[in-house]
This record gives sequence, structure tokens and C-alpha cells, in this order.
Amino acid sequence: MVTWITLVVGVLINLMELLQLLTNINSVFLGLTVFAGAGSIGDYISITTFAKRGFSSTAVSGVFSGQLLNFLIGFGIALVINSLNNG
Repeated sequence: MVTWITLVVGVLINLMELLQLLTNINSVFLGLTVFAGAGSIGDYISITTFAKRGFSSTAVSGVFSGQLLNFLIGFGIALVINSLNNG
């Protein structure tokens, strides 16, 4: 199993490097964009499943709550670290 994961990750990294060479996009921004997109795949699948099964209010709240939670946790942790460093 570990061998397959290593193989797949190696191929994905090579594809990212090729995309970076073809587009001349900074590799940091390209990596962050891909990680953000990959992190949203699970949310997309669950929200569309809720919507297709008739739970539209749950789907709409999922669209906003996931992003809000990520923002509040990220911003809150940054503020706590900043206050600890300056305190």
C-alpha cells in the first residue's frame, strides 16, 4: 500500500513540476492553489449529495459554514500566535 501511495504522489509531484514549467507560475502559489482545491473536493461531494437528496438547507449551510470555519480557525490561530510572540 505504501508503495502505491509513494508512486501516485511521485507522479502528482512530477505533473505539478511540469505544469509549473509550462505556465511559469511561482511553485509556492501553484502548490497552495492545488492544495486548496484538493481540500475542497470532500466538501463539494458532500454538499452536492445533500442537495440531490433534497436537503437543500443543509447544502446551503454547508457551503457557507465550511469556509467560515476555515477562516475563523486560521485567523484565530494567527492572532493567538501573534499575541504570544508580542506578549
